[in-house]
Amino acid sequence: MSTLEEVITLRRTDSLIYLSWILKDLSWMQDDLSSGCLFSFFAYVCVGWFAWLVREDLGERFHIAATIFWLTANVTWQFGEIYDHNFDSDREEETYDHCIAATRVMFFIALGILTVYYVRFHTLPQPDNEDSPLISKAEEDKPSDIKSSESNADLSDPDNWRLKNFFKTYREYERAHIIFWAVKDLCWAFDHKYVWTPTAIIALLWAVDLASLLRGRRSRFLLAVALVMWLFANILWAFGSMYIGSDTEMERLSEVPNLRNMRYWASWIMVSALIPVCMSYGIEFQNSSKYKEWRKDHRQWLGHSGQREEVQGDESGLELNSTKK
Repeated sequence: MSTLEEVITLRRTDSLIYLSWILKDLSWMQDDLSSGCLFSFFAYVCVGWFAWLVREDLGERFHIAATIFWLTANVTWQFGEIYDHNFDSDREEETYDHCIAATRVMFFIALGILTVYYVRFHTLPQPDNEDSPLISKAEEDKPSDIKSSESNADLSDPDNWRLKNFFKTYREYERAHIIFWAVKDLCWAFDHKYVWTPTAIIALLWAVDLASLLRGRRSRFLLAVALVMWLFANILWAFGSMYIGSDTEMERLSEVPNLRNMRYWASWIMVSALIPVCMSYGIEFQNSSKYKEWRKDHRQWLGHSGQREEVQGDESGLELNSTKK
């Protein structure tokens, strides 16, 4: 297990969660059942692995539990809608209604878990930064020169943290963002557009602020940019669904659309969000000590191979000269 933890680190797992969830939502937008099943399963695996990596942190345990219910609510809603759009039966509307009802319950459970944490446990002392698995496992595979060059200020240092009166660390500020995203989705599930609108605006501005705080940290900033794009696409899709009736119609990205509605453009934004996610994962992998060790060994191997070829070439040249004599 320790070897796997070294290969699939916390930050890489975070990137994989974004990747799987965005692909799941994109499958939903495209009404694709098979890819929806695949990427939903992938998302559960990534969230489960993330939960294992941060199992020692109380706050992370609460937020992972809420995230699992949030993900399950999304998946239930997704397959209810796909079933309604793609299967002709007498019970398709009834099935969709049951899925929506279950979705609302799971959103309430997720928000209830977060409420318990912030009301009862948020004020408890947390582990020191150097002992926190969230920080140590995220940074352990980075050389010191990479760590120092990524940012001029440590976001985990309370002295450099502008929101220290409300959140002890950047990670707490990042985790709290899930509340407004989940409330936004709950309002969408209930079709309460006038409550959804301010909640969606707050969630989007919060995501933009999260990204602005990570300027200079290449991989994390790219992931935050992907979050903004993902959330904006989600908001655009929901806006069309609630405010424009025709926007519930699905348009395939692989075909010329009959109607370029909000859902269509949101799908392209979702596709674009995959680019910074993949770039972030690539940077995290490239900066890892394991990758640097592999590159060093590979270069040494190439050097030895080149030397052997030179020696063999010299020996063949000597043999040729001796033959001529």
